[in-house]
Amino acid sequence: MKSPVLSGAVHLALFGTLGIALTGGFLVDLVLPIKTGVVLLFAVAAYAFVFPAAPSFGILSRVLVLIYVLPFSVLLGYLVERDYVWMLTPRGLEIIQDRVLVAEMIAIGTIGLVGLFLGLRAGAMLGARHTAPRRSTTATRRTLSLPVYLPLLVAALGLSWLSAPKETIFQGAYVSEQSATAADKVNFPAAFLVSYVLLLVLALDLEHEANRSVGRLKLVSFLATLAYVVVVLQLLRGNRESSGLVLAVLGLFVTAPLLRDAAVEGARRARRRSLLILAPLLLLIAVFIGLGEARGTYNEVSARLGVRETLLLGLSQNTWTAVLWTNLSAMWEYREGLLRYKYGQTYLDYVASLPPGFVTRALGVNRRVEQWSNLNFEDPAGVSAGGLHIVIAPFKNFGAPGALLILAMIGFLVARVEQAHMRGGVFARLLWAGMLCSSFLWFWYGDMPFIRAMMAVVLVFAAYQVLLALRVRAPRKARPAAFPSSLVS
Repeated sequence: MKSPVLSGAVHLALFGTLGIALTGGFLVDLVLPIKTGVVLLFAVAAYAFVFPAAPSFGILSRVLVLIYVLPFSVLLGYLVERDYVWMLTPRGLEIIQDRVLVAEMIAIGTIGLVGLFLGLRAGAMLGARHTAPRRSTTATRRTLSLPVYLPLLVAALGLSWLSAPKETIFQGAYVSEQSATAADKVNFPAAFLVSYVLLLVLALDLEHEANRSVGRLKLVSFLATLAYVVVVLQLLRGNRESSGLVLAVLGLFVTAPLLRDAAVEGARRARRRSLLILAPLLLLIAVFIGLGEARGTYNEVSARLGVRETLLLGLSQNTWTAVLWTNLSAMWEYREGLLRYKYGQTYLDYVASLPPGFVTRALGVNRRVEQWSNLNFEDPAGVSAGGLHIVIAPFKNFGAPGALLILAMIGFLVARVEQAHMRGGVFARLLWAGMLCSSFLWFWYGDMPFIRAMMAVVLVFAAYQVLLALRVRAPRKARPAAFPSSLVS
């Protein structure tokens, strides 16, 4: 049997050498040509996706690798056309003519991806001997009573409503007035994240419910609330933040048998569930892609598009393609000699901005990081659309070495969370699901959404434990969980 420690050591040596070589080359202005750079970037991504070195199907690890590389997919056109155009604005067209600048942007992206994979491997290697699930088929965990469970669903619904625009995409384009929300007015933009984490802990409570009749009522009410939040408060209003929530719920659904059943049977059931959700998941992905264009044009009669045109335009000019514009702007700043490294100031600002916005507003305190004042809005080149790829903050703080090392730290954290999740426990699963839930926002809009999600995980879990402790009931014989095993065998 191949030793996971030996395999991890080999990967660390090979990819560590690659990361150091790419970083050193960047520091002395030696980068790969665009086409070669694109091939290397996607080769590393493919390898990291196929061999995540993480348990539980490596769902979290694979998702983050995919999200990391997705913005760079717009550059695949360079493989078939030398003078490929991927920005349509006059300023963007001007900047991408500098092929060295584009090559350097790809190099930094590859360095960060190599760092992420190194961290994943190091974390998996460290915990290789401690990833066996703690199966609990005979013990019954305490769960919430219906009089507590249902009001919490209502609370989650209310928090999502706070973050929902007033108008649907049938009434107004997804801009300015349409996107203003009640949560923005009270400076509580993370309301939807708290709502999603609350829904996740309620899904975990449902997962451990032993009473079948109560479990069915919980299941129906949970699915109804989830559908309303995703469809009515998100999709119909042009928002796609719920994509992370859907992904996290599906992740919990797929991995539950791995923790509950015997090893072989658990893996078999998890694979069946993966196949079961594949078709609806692909349909949902198409909806989210098409929504990127439809939310801005549907209400304009002259600009209405067919389904095919909407989908194709959504693939080429979408959220993730716009994220890369910030990378281009940062590289232009570097090439022009205007970049002044922050040397960790960004991360200190994160700490200073931990108090929620509605609290700081009430106290008359200005946080360092707000929606309107963060790295997303640093755009000296004049091309950015407001995204912030995960590699940019490390690069703007510590240059190419920071891109390698900080992404390695993130990968290490992800691997450890993935392993803790497979050892069971509500908190570990909630932490894992919270990372999935915030993954898109984290890797495409900066670290603060992830930090807010983790704060919500801690607070919601603490409240959940208090509510469980307040409930006193007589012990009873354990029965099979109502969710998700009663739904799909």
